[in-house]
Amino acid sequence: MTIQTSFHARAGAEFLGLRLSRRGQIEVVYDNGLQDRHVWVVVMAGQRLRQPSPADEARISDALRIAAHAPRVLHSLHAEMKKRALTLETAPD
Repeated sequence: MTIQTSFHARAGAEFLGLRLSRRGQIEVVYDNGLQDRHVWVVVMAGQRLRQPSPADEARISDALRIAAHAPRVLHSLHAEMKKRALTLETAPD
């Protein structure tokens, strides 16, 4: 399964993406084009999410879409993930 979804903020300066890592984990990428780039692994029920169901993928994509269109993207991202009982952990290098 190949997962790759991306959203740009309305102003176009911020980017959120969903991808499948080489380790098979679901990752969220944030980039503002200047100095901040973060990669997180999606955690559900205490475990890193691997091979999500279409419903799980839709929940995560929906959270990213809402956050990308909010004035404070990072704050909204964490709030939207929390609403869906999902956690973001810093991805290993």
